[in-house]
Amino acid sequence: MAAGLPMPGVFVLPTTMSIGTAINELAAIVGASDAGEWSGQVVYLPLR
Repeated sequence: MAAGLPMPGVFVLPTTMSIGTAINELAAIVGASDAGEWSGQVVYLPLR
């Protein structure tokens, strides 16, 4: 990011989040948005 080069979006999940919760969070994101919306962003989950 610091170099200013294009990058895909990155989702950061806490190590304490269960696999099932992580899958549900990511599935909700996939279902409610387009891939391009996340380009160049670092997003920390959970979103709530």
